[in-house]
Amino acid sequence: MSTRLYITVQDTSQSRLCITVQDTSQPQLCITVQDKSQSRLFITVHDSSQSRLCITVHDSSLPRLCIIVQDKSQSRLCITVQDKSQSRYRISLCLPCVTVEIASHLGS
Repeated sequence: MSTRLYITVQDTSQSRLCITVQDTSQPQLCITVQDKSQSRLFITVHDSSQSRLCITVHDSSLPRLCIIVQDKSQSRLCITVQDKSQSRYRISLCLPCVTVEIASHLGS
């Protein structure tokens, strides 16, 4: 007997695709939302067993790629942002006592 619950919701009037998956055996909570009208892809993953929160956002209309990872087990916050429209790759790392930010321009 499976201890997993899968919920899928599609709203064609808004051209959106929403998928929610809850895995109680892990336990993990995964949420994926794709908004085709805005050409965006949102993925949120919360793993309570590892005390991690991972958020990935892809916006192809800009185009921009954003990745946010928060690892509570290590008490750190890691944010990675890649902006293809500006040919820029930016990394921000925040620790309890230290804040580091790296921004660089990529060659074309």
